[in-house]
Amino acid sequence: MTEKKKLSRREFFKAVGFTVGGAGLISLSGWKLAEALGLRPEKFTERLAEQLDWYWREIRSYIDGGGTQVALETKEPTAQPIKTQKASILLQPEKTPTLKPDVESEAMKELAPVEKEKENEFKFAEIDFSDPTIPIEMMITTVENNKILIPEFNSYSWSPKVDEENIFNPDNNTGVAWQDDGKRIGLWLHSGRAGPLHEGYTMWETQKFIEEDENGNRIPYWVINELLDKIIKGADITIKQGKKSVNAKITAAVRIPPSGVIKSTKHFLDMVPYLAKNYPEKGFEELVDKKQVLLPKFCGRLAAGEKENKELPYYQQARFVFGIEKA
Repeated sequence: MTEKKKLSRREFFKAVGFTVGGAGLISLSGWKLAEALGLRPEKFTERLAEQLDWYWREIRSYIDGGGTQVALETKEPTAQPIKTQKASILLQPEKTPTLKPDVESEAMKELAPVEKEKENEFKFAEIDFSDPTIPIEMMITTVENNKILIPEFNSYSWSPKVDEENIFNPDNNTGVAWQDDGKRIGLWLHSGRAGPLHEGYTMWETQKFIEEDENGNRIPYWVINELLDKIIKGADITIKQGKKSVNAKITAAVRIPPSGVIKSTKHFLDMVPYLAKNYPEKGFEELVDKKQVLLPKFCGRLAAGEKENKELPYYQQARFVFGIEKA
């Protein structure tokens, strides 16, 4: 299809004038000719009306198609009658559409969703385990009312920087938090001690309470498991960070023996379902569908009468995991 040439304002009105004027001259000549030949002039008038209507539709189509630069008046046009001897033909142009302000788009701006502040993935209640600038400490009160202090440590959220800068070093008194597949917060903490005169790392006092009797002797693993089930699980725990304090409860507790440590290290991101499946009745089944859960994890020593895993260091023979929920 050939593209229509766009006309200037002057050219447009000239074309309209020629069209309508030419039609008028033709109609007058036709009328006189019809009379001279003895024909019926009214038939000619009807033909003229049809012809003018065709001209008008062509002009209007040209305007609607964007073929002219002429700006149309916003005022509604008035119907213009054309007089003939037998009839008055009324040409009624289409109404020019009225443009309204886009009030809907303004209203939509008000309804546009406000971007929410991004949720901190490493917050357990009010405690931020991704903020190393404010130390965190905990106090466990066992079911039998024993008090176990977890002294201050600085907690970092995991990133490549943790490995590159050796942040999780026992001598740095640090912990490292990560998020598992269920949006729960895992928390690696140091345990053990550097030697007989060393005060021990973060979880040393907790480790001794679980692994030793009152005389400092290592107890058998089945006694450890019973202690976890009856004294640690169900214990209250208070977590403090600066002026913030949260009361929580240990609702799950497990010891992974030397034979299961290496396999368990492959399940950081699915630790809760893994523990629920492989160490049933330790409380982790109830945590599978929960998000606001803190999961401290630390190493343990060989229990009395237990077979050593030669692939693991002395202080890393076992693993302990607690499940903590807000009270």
